[in-house]
Amino acid sequence: MKEPLKCDRIGCNQDAVYQGHIYGHVKGEDPKDSFLPVNACESHSKSTGFYIEAKLK
Repeated sequence: MKEPLKCDRIGCNQDAVYQGHIYGHVKGEDPKDSFLPVNACESHSKSTGFYIEAKLK
C-alpha cells in the first residue's frame, strides 16, 4: 500500500488532503518568487496564500 503524502508545512506531520501552490521562493535558491507546488493538511490548506489545485484521495 502506498504511504500517504504528508503536509509540507514545517513541523506538521499530518496527512496531506490537498495539492496546491504557494507563491514564494525556496530559501538558499533563486530569490525570484514563483508558484511552488506543495501538499497541505486540512488545517494548513486554509492558510492565506495557499491555492488549492486538487483534493487527494
